[in-house]
Amino acid sequence: MKCIRTFIQSKEDDVFRFKPNESFYLAIGVNFKRWGLIYKGVVDPTVSEFQRFAAYFDVEVSELLEIEKQDSV
Repeated sequence: MKCIRTFIQSKEDDVFRFKPNESFYLAIGVNFKRWGLIYKGVVDPTVSEFQRFAAYFDVEVSELLEIEKQDSV
């Protein structure tokens, strides 16, 4: 599931680069290593991790799933 990476990259530009910090890891409920695996698409996030990610970025889960659907076409 690469929609998380695609979403973050869509928000980045020359001025903004996403750099997760301790509060991000706590809010999502993952550690540094697990986040790296999720971000790279090596492992899929759990449903609760996915929901917390969406809440952290104030986006609907359905929007992330739509990105995933577009990436798989």
